[in-house]
Amino acid sequence: GLVCDGIQIFNSMVNDYDFKPGVDHFSCLVDLFGRAGYLDETEGLITSKDSEIDLNVWWTLFSACAAYGNVRLGRIIAKQLLQTEKNDPAVYVLLSSIHANAEQWEDAANVRQMMREVGVMKQPGYSWLKP
Repeated sequence: GLVCDGIQIFNSMVNDYDFKPGVDHFSCLVDLFGRAGYLDETEGLITSKDSEIDLNVWWTLFSACAAYGNVRLGRIIAKQLLQTEKNDPAVYVLLSSIHANAEQWEDAANVRQMMREVGVMKQPGYSWLKP
């Protein structure tokens, strides 16, 4: 399917055109794998390129973990994100949601408690209509 096409294009860039892919290309590959649910494969990609990983790649994979309910990998990524994004409520909220969707209520509550202890608050969302 499209994942195979994406891998083929990526490999062609590297092998046929001697193109050195950058972080953006790598991020696209992670997004492709993550959207298709290949989270273990994506974890392997990230592990092999740890020095080149930027926050966007981590967030991309974290979102895929939420979409596919991968608690184990979601915890690993949350830990990584909290090293630099300790005051970002989205990390805590998404991790709590991953636990709640897996019906791990105590873990979800613990994440919310950790959020309160750090002093991070989720800003309420809002919307409006233009007249």
